[in-house]
Amino acid sequence: MERKLYKAQNLLSVSGLAVIAFGCWSIVKTVLTLILFSDLLMEGMDSIPGIDPQTIRIFMWVIVSVIMLISLAIRCFVGLSARAAGQGKKKSAAYLVFTVILILLSIASLIATVVNPQDSGILDLLITVLVELTSLLSLFEVLVNGIQVKKLTKELSGAEENGSVPTNMERV
Repeated sequence: MERKLYKAQNLLSVSGLAVIAFGCWSIVKTVLTLILFSDLLMEGMDSIPGIDPQTIRIFMWVIVSVIMLISLAIRCFVGLSARAAGQGKKKSAAYLVFTVILILLSIASLIATVVNPQDSGILDLLITVLVELTSLLSLFEVLVNGIQVKKLTKELSGAEENGSVPTNMERV
């Protein structure tokens, strides 16, 4: 049972890092998209009477920046909590709730990407889908291993209290 716990803790720790890395990647991707395609995004907004296009551009950057920072903060919370739980520290189940929310958002994003592909080509679509699937897989790993670590830790602590498992067993 300790081997299962050790393996789940290692996978949880690595998956936590992956969640943080994909959060950073999503910010880089969004910023690059805004830089490269800002003229295309602003095309329809130039005709809004009474509002300076530069004001709209600044407002768009502020809104996107706030959303991306919130997203990164949630991903960092999930990733750092998963790493801490993977290192044997007690963590509340809140990071697992946020993981479920991120999974649902990632599935919605993946569906939107596939249903409404951009004009950038099949290769770009394929790469985007593969990156989204890998991010989704890391979130599933956090969820499954987080639940497993909680369950195995509870079982081991109950077994130690009953005296059926020596308390000085080393990890294998």
